[in-house]
Amino acid sequence: MRRCLLAQIPEQELAAKLLDAAADLHALDDREMTSSLLVLADMPVIRERTIRLVGPLTAEVHRQVKRPSVLPPERRSPTRMPSLADEFTVFVRDGMEMPVLSNQGHFASSSVYLADGLSYRNALAEWRNMRDMRRCMAWPLRWTT
Repeated sequence: MRRCLLAQIPEQELAAKLLDAAADLHALDDREMTSSLLVLADMPVIRERTIRLVGPLTAEVHRQVKRPSVLPPERRSPTRMPSLADEFTVFVRDGMEMPVLSNQGHFASSSVYLADGLSYRNALAEWRNMRDMRRCMAWPLRWTT
């Protein structure tokens, strides 16, 4: 059984460590070093992987295993989305230990760390046009909550 859509890449671990260090430095009010670490953590390979995961459906990434047959409307469950408690259970199960920053917080923090090297700024407009990306446009920084 497949546990994830794509295999983890080594850059993810490195970016997580850089973001953790950036959060610690931000708490110490070292904006220059925080900005440098944010630039280092902004890796194109991670952005490309994220777009593959939450972007348009592809057979390679989003393949179905044991796909159920289509049920007639009268036999379908009226609950189409998981409850907040179910979502939280999934986050706990999958190890989502870093809170996610809202769009408002993302733009507020980007105004503090004005770094030309952050390529996510150019990608934001592209991501906004992607329907599935709307819920995933967030920055996992623990210091923002």
